[in-house]
Amino acid sequence: MNNFIEHHFETEYDMSNKTYIKRKSKLMVKGVCWGKFTIDGHPFNNDYYKLQQEYPYTLIYPNTMTIKIGGPFKGRGFVRSLIQEMIEKIKENEPKIRENQYLFVETDISNGFWDYIGMSNVPMNVSVDDQGYGHAKYFTFSDLKRFAYSIPVFEE
Repeated sequence: MNNFIEHHFETEYDMSNKTYIKRKSKLMVKGVCWGKFTIDGHPFNNDYYKLQQEYPYTLIYPNTMTIKIGGPFKGRGFVRSLIQEMIEKIKENEPKIRENQYLFVETDISNGFWDYIGMSNVPMNVSVDDQGYGHAKYFTFSDLKRFAYSIPVFEE
């Protein structure tokens, strides 16, 4: 799909903390990072409520996402590739992830991107699965996969 320029994806996983995992998928071109998709928060292989019981005095963070694509690579399909790379690494490293696992964004400054991929607003004063309080948007891991592997529709 993106064969017009030599690039590759790198995914980093920091699982050193039992209650907080950093996941990052990067678009690398000639040694320079031009894009990044992250999902940080509690491990997917563990139940959120079980973690709260095991670590009662530790804040268990919901899984939040960030994304950034640099200048010449915007609008060329790299976002889907970054997300696909992340999904494959999650399935490899955390195979017990639930399809209904919630994912959040804290603030939406994406100029409509999060809406485009299918996220919904978190209802005011209501938490989603007791995790979404204070977040702007949410959807599920299944929704993320649906976007990543769908065929893009280009407007003329």
